[in-house]
Amino acid sequence: MFFVTYSYGANEEITPEFADAPDIDGALGDEWDFSNKTDIHFEGLNGILRVMQDNTNLYISIEFDLDPSARNETEFIGILISNSSSNSPEDFVDAKVVRFSNLTEGNFAYLDCYVDNYNLKHNDTNLNSDGDGAAQMYDYDTIVYEFSIPLGNTDDINDAFLDYGDKYAFNITYGDWNLYPGGITKSHCVLITIQTPLLPAIDLAEIVLFILSIVSFSCIGAFLAIYSYKIIVLKKKIGRLLG
Repeated sequence: MFFVTYSYGANEEITPEFADAPDIDGALGDEWDFSNKTDIHFEGLNGILRVMQDNTNLYISIEFDLDPSARNETEFIGILISNSSSNSPEDFVDAKVVRFSNLTEGNFAYLDCYVDNYNLKHNDTNLNSDGDGAAQMYDYDTIVYEFSIPLGNTDDINDAFLDYGDKYAFNITYGDWNLYPGGITKSHCVLITIQTPLLPAIDLAEIVLFILSIVSFSCIGAFLAIYSYKIIVLKKKIGRLLG
C-alpha cells in the first residue's frame, strides 16, 4: 500500500479506434496500427500513448525512451482509473499496474489494484485479476507497456465501471516500485471516451443465401403439400371405381 501522487495538468481527450484485440505481451507490433496515437509529456518524460478498443476491452500502450543511466530495476507504470471524467484524487477507484522486479532480465508482474483514500492497494478483493498487462524493454532505452482493461458491467466492487458512451479520467503514473511514496515521480492524466459497441458486420452473401434457403424450402414444402393432396384425391377416385 502506498500514497499516490496525482497530476492536475491539462487533459488530452481521446476517442479510441475500434480494432482487433492485440496480444498483451509488450511487443508493439502492427496490431496497434489502427490505434489512436497521442504524444504525452509529463515532467520531463516524453512518450507515445496508443488507445483502442473492441466491444469488450479498452487497450492502452505507453511507449517512451529514457536515459539508461536514469533507469531503475524496479520501475513501473500504473493506469489509475476514475469513476467519472473528474481527475480529483477521491474519484480514482481502480488501478492496473505493471511493475518490474528486474528490468535488465525483463522480469515483471501485472497487478490489479484498487485505490482507497488516496492509497493504491494490491491486489483488489477479486482473486481473479481483471484485465491484463505486460512490458518489454528494447535496446536498453525504449520500453513499451501494454494494458487490457475490461469494459461494461463488472461484479468486482474494486473495479471501475467503464460504461459505453461515457468519458473517464485515466492517470498514467510512473516511478520506482521499491521507493514509496517518493518512488512515484511522474504522472499524466488523459480523458478517454468509451465508444458504443459496434453491431456485428452484415455479410450480404450470407443474407442472400439465407433468403434463398427460405424460398427453396418453402417451394419444396408447397410442392410436397400439393403432391400429397393429389395422392389423396387419386386414392379416393380409385376407391370409388373399385367400389
